[in-house]
Amino acid sequence: MDDEILDDIFLKAKPKLATRKILLIWLGVIFLGLVLRKLVVPGNALVIIIGSGGIFSFVLYALVIRKIVLVHLFFMLAINLVWTSVFIWGAYLNNGYPYNKTGLLVYILTVLLWFVGYILYYNHQKSKRKKQDNSFKESAT
Repeated sequence: MDDEILDDIFLKAKPKLATRKILLIWLGVIFLGLVLRKLVVPGNALVIIIGSGGIFSFVLYALVIRKIVLVHLFFMLAINLVWTSVFIWGAYLNNGYPYNKTGLLVYILTVLLWFVGYILYYNHQKSKRKKQDNSFKESAT
């Protein structure tokens, strides 16, 4: 029995996404921001905002676009939703503590820019793989 649909599902492996490595890089950026905060270095809040925005955009990209289902991604999504609510609460209900409206704007822009960057990179890799597959099929015939 020749069932091509099932063959395609099981034989075509999705390209791997190094989720743990990428999340560790973003957590390292946040940790750097926390160390800078302890040392009372100017710009520490910006490093923390960029790091948390990077994690949130990557988690959204992995779950929504790539449809990768991993437990640590859902855990990071829950943490990021709480962190986003802290941003909104601080900006609008707590007189700018811990972050004001400018911090919220930077966070939203960071999330959007990294999300679009991830999508563009994914589409670039996808078209690159299609070209390689087409060239392989042409050389095989």
